[in-house]
Amino acid sequence: MTALNHPGLVAERADEFAHLDLVSREIDGLRRLVLEAVTEDPGIGPDALRRQLDAAGQSELVGRLDAQIAA
Repeated sequence: MTALNHPGLVAERADEFAHLDLVSREIDGLRRLVLEAVTEDPGIGPDALRRQLDAAGQSELVGRLDAQIAA
């Protein structure tokens, strides 16, 4: 979730973020979408990133992750 709340960190560490080995296909897909967004716009803010992820059909997954962190 740090990547969603601080997309500038992803932009700074894009190569490392791109090579994360994630077991979950869902999370890996989310990682790819975040990476694409920050590559296209390194200055993207968290709200704009979340809107882009929502438009890509990821709102349910992002919501589940937010809920797990809040618990």
